[in-house]
Amino acid sequence: MRICLRMLPALGLAACGDGYPDDWASMPGTVAALVGGACPELSGTWKVEFAREVVQSRLGRSIGRRRPRFNWETITIEGEADDSLVITTRRSDSLIAAQRAWSREHGDPGEYEAGKLRHAATRWREGSFFQMTDEEYAANLALLSLTPVRRYVLTRGTDYTCDAGRMVSERFLQGWYRDRDGNPRDTVIGEVRVARNRGGDLVFEARYREEVKLGLWAETNAGIPLGTWTKHQWSRLVPTTPAVSTPEPRPWAGPFVAEYPIGHEGDGMVSTWSPDEIAGIVRPLVATGAALGDVSRVGRAFRLSLTAASTDPFARTLAAWRRSQRFSLIQVARLDGEPGRWRMEVRVYATARPSTLSASMLASRVATLLGSRVRVDSVRELHGGASLYLVCTGRGAWIESIDALNRSRELRLASYMFDRLDPGDVSRGWVHVEERMELYTGSPTR
Repeated sequence: MRICLRMLPALGLAACGDGYPDDWASMPGTVAALVGGACPELSGTWKVEFAREVVQSRLGRSIGRRRPRFNWETITIEGEADDSLVITTRRSDSLIAAQRAWSREHGDPGEYEAGKLRHAATRWREGSFFQMTDEEYAANLALLSLTPVRRYVLTRGTDYTCDAGRMVSERFLQGWYRDRDGNPRDTVIGEVRVARNRGGDLVFEARYREEVKLGLWAETNAGIPLGTWTKHQWSRLVPTTPAVSTPEPRPWAGPFVAEYPIGHEGDGMVSTWSPDEIAGIVRPLVATGAALGDVSRVGRAFRLSLTAASTDPFARTLAAWRRSQRFSLIQVARLDGEPGRWRMEVRVYATARPSTLSASMLASRVATLLGSRVRVDSVRELHGGASLYLVCTGRGAWIESIDALNRSRELRLASYMFDRLDPGDVSRGWVHVEERMELYTGSPTR
């Protein structure tokens, strides 16, 4: 039985009436605990157990708030609580293998998608993937499948405070709803104090305020109010050794060659752009750390080479090329090398050249092409072309105008919309026209 020392609560001993279990090792008492703000020594590794007092603490959020089938096995704390703590959670190779086998057996979509993402050809696929750095890609992959290790940092003053030899953080009650940023609308219901006891257990003490009454009648919950008391709830994690795991393979981060179909209906067609023009577009957009090499024409596309010490500059470069909207398609065709010296081959397909005609010039050419039966009533610039409101002498004249614009070798009809047919057989409608810019010369081979 523990002896209550009411005169020395600041020494860190469990006080009388706080419910600290009698069969647990006692909490340490130190002279340093007498000083307000003293932090505990928390270095060590413990076996993960799910208890309310643990998962509702800031420290416990690294483990998770629910008990899924395959969660973290051990938690390791390193660092000085006076400044910050590095939290590392681990899973063993055997648990990860069991989880993936279970996922395959039960058709888990997360593991299915993760399997596809482990291929380098997927990692460098056009879109959001090739714009990510390797670490960003790994972090997204980790959302779909278990990983052996995860680390994050808790900082004093931001994530926790210290008091009387305890690490103190808010106690969260998980909310059902989320805010506009997708974060749970949690409620703070007291605090959680964390320290090690003399047996090496990591002890969590949840403190909260609760109204207490002496019950008199169960059916009506009638009773005599006894005031608002400070309640204590206790949980602990027992010491262990870190779960053993090997580094997660990263096949998606290695060299690869993309497979392209042999023969294409566009073979024999050649881009109207020159390699020098393409180089002039892409060179200012190459990210720091990467260098542009050869640029050559390959039929309708252009082959570009990039070199860098890491693949991160490639990701930033591809993202810049995509944002420029000068290419209809960007394909990573090849990645060679190793950390410290990488070479990437990229194929790009250029879009049409920017229009050289102003909106008023386009309107003038439309009026000349369509003749006296059509009047251009208004003109405004739209997406590098011109939006024109046409007034035609009849529905037939409207249809003939659309046909003429479609046949024009000088103008391109991007879109059109019939507005209305007025009394007197006058048709009105909008057309969006651009200067016709040919992308390719020659003709398909098949």
